[in-house]
Amino acid sequence: MRAAAKAVVLTMLVSVGSPAMAQILANRDAVQWQEVGAVGAFRYFIDETSLARDGDVLTVLMRGSAPPSPDDGVNTIVARLTLDCQQRLVALGARDYYREVAGFTESSRLEGQLKAPTDPGQALLLDRLCALRP
Repeated sequence: MRAAAKAVVLTMLVSVGSPAMAQILANRDAVQWQEVGAVGAFRYFIDETSLARDGDVLTVLMRGSAPPSPDDGVNTIVARLTLDCQQRLVALGARDYYREVAGFTESSRLEGQLKAPTDPGQALLLDRLCALRP
């Protein structure tokens, strides 16, 4: 019975992994982030080394940051982003959420479908990144 319990725990660890394994980046601050722009107090950055183009479709690792909140709420997102420049669509891929003081909070691996931008920051990223030529 004890061996069966160990096998279950081992399976859970392999399936779920540690929080560090689940993150897109082991250290979000190790990347040379390039600022793309801001919408209000929310600033957007990209990892230029992650930028890939396939025709009119771009994929990139982006970071969005707001000023810290008094209650240490989530103020930073790091996400894989897909942009369809011709159709002006955007999809959020895997993403990590951070708090200023507490650090890494959680990950989401839900892959979004390409759709029209749902906030001004997505429109900003479409405008700025789609203007880049390979």
